Amino acid sequence: MVVLLAGATVAVYAYHPIEPDTAGVAPVDGQVVFLTSGCTSCHSVDGVSETGQIGPNLTYLADRAGTRVEGLTAGEYVRQSVLEPQAYIVDGYGEFMPTLPLDTAELDALVEFLLTQR
Repeated sequence: MVVLLAGATVAVYAYHPIEPDTAGVAPVDGQVVFLTSGCTSCHSVDGVSETGQIGPNLTYLADRAGTRVEGLTAGEYVRQSVLEPQAYIVDGYGEFMPTLPLDTAELDALVEFLLTQR
C-alpha cells in the first residue's frame, strides 16, 4: 500500500503487482523432451526407452556425471554435454552426439529428467 501526503490532501493507493499470466502454459516434461528430441536414437534409460545403443545408457547418470569433470556438478556437466556435445566424450563412444535445438525450458526439463533416472 502506498500513501501519498500532499498538503492537506491524503491519497491512498493500493498497489497490486501484476502476476505473469501462466494459465494454460503447461510445464515442460523432461521425459517428453528425451523421447521426442532424438535422444532415444542413441541413448537408453531403463524403463523409459531401451532402443538407443550407440551412446551410453543414461540410467543412474547423476551418480556418474558429478565425478566426470572436476569442478562441475552433475547438473552442470549434463547441461554442458547437451549444449556442447563434443566437450566431453565418454570412453568407448565416438563423437556422434548432435547439438540439440532446445530452448531453455526444454533444456532445464531434460537435465532434471536425466538426473532423476534410477
